[in-house]
Amino acid sequence: MMRFAVAIAGALLASSAFAEDPFARALGGPFELVNQFGETRTQVDPDGQAQLVFFGYANCPDICTAALPLMAQMIDTLEDDGHIVRPIMITVDPKFDTPENMGPAMAKWHERFI
Repeated sequence: MMRFAVAIAGALLASSAFAEDPFARALGGPFELVNQFGETRTQVDPDGQAQLVFFGYANCPDICTAALPLMAQMIDTLEDDGHIVRPIMITVDPKFDTPENMGPAMAKWHERFI
């Protein structure tokens, strides 16, 4: 499982050309999200840094409690190899997951989670 997860993270690192590919850009579109510090973030914020994205919610008792520690481990493993990856969790429950309660929820998994 860990090899598979690191392979996925490696593929994300290798996909820096994704932002340069017109077809890849057509898959998404402009967006604005608010992070746990109340700052607005958009599609231009990565500044070339690889990101590992997870969709879930802060009070998730099942999949999130398995996936988020694995993501944190991958972030640390990749950093040990010289690759800085930004972990991002995008909520699917914005009514409950406000910036005020997302910060503490994400900090328990990894200090760099956005």
